[in-house]
Amino acid sequence: HSGLKGYDSFYQACDPPCADGIELQQVTNGIVEQNILYWNTNGVWLAGSSNITLFGNNFLQNGFPQYSDDNPTANHWDGGYPVGGNYWSSNTGAVDNCSGPSQNVCPDPDGISDSNYGYDRYPLMKPFGDPIVSFNQTFKGLTVSLKGGLDIDPTTRTVSGTITATAVDNATSQTIFSKTFTISFTYNGQRIAFLVTIPSSDGFLAAGCAVRPTDGTFSCSVSVSPDVNHDGAIDILDLAQAAIAFDSVKGDARYSGSCDVNADGSVNILDLAQLAIDYQLPVFS
Repeated sequence: HSGLKGYDSFYQACDPPCADGIELQQVTNGIVEQNILYWNTNGVWLAGSSNITLFGNNFLQNGFPQYSDDNPTANHWDGGYPVGGNYWSSNTGAVDNCSGPSQNVCPDPDGISDSNYGYDRYPLMKPFGDPIVSFNQTFKGLTVSLKGGLDIDPTTRTVSGTITATAVDNATSQTIFSKTFTISFTYNGQRIAFLVTIPSSDGFLAAGCAVRPTDGTFSCSVSVSPDVNHDGAIDILDLAQAAIAFDSVKGDARYSGSCDVNADGSVNILDLAQLAIDYQLPVFS
């Protein structure tokens, strides 16, 4: 087993033909991840190798087509969907209008080319970088900030890293909450998302984030915590409580601020829809 990971740079300062950036001969069970391969004859050269998985690498201005593999069907030139494959500077005609494992959900760009590049089924539209979180939103009189970074491993389908969440009271400029969360979970579907819980004087808030691993893009938002009963899980019990409070407004006997996820003063279909979207997502508190 072998592995090359961690933004190593493989660069040949010469006029082509130069040496290959990475050469693997008669290697079985390897991962080539997060490397920069620049101005080589081949960014990666595989000979007699099998079960090599390559993803999250940046192939930049190597000799066309930037790779050589004498047995490509025995290897994996991407990390599957939604993690994606590699960035290829020679993939100049790439178009991103669709999403999904078959790239047939349109229009819905996802950072992956709609067409394969050689044996890479999910070529990236932009050079790869680990997801970096930097986010601010004002909600219910608080400014919530998130900062940190994550590592996504498509082989084990795990996400790990740290996120620091801070909440500042806009009226007093005082920090009412600050915590660094250790993020670690396994994802199963196409959506990679999680929530961190933020206590406030007016109940529990949550910052929910979804990450697009192909280019490290984060999409986050703050709401009342969809973990309505605060048991560390978003499940049928939370949906049941929201259903009981459904179609109520602030001041009604059935109204519950914990079920008013978007804090608009009523428990309605928008709140139930958000609970459905966040259903069974990992919750960190």
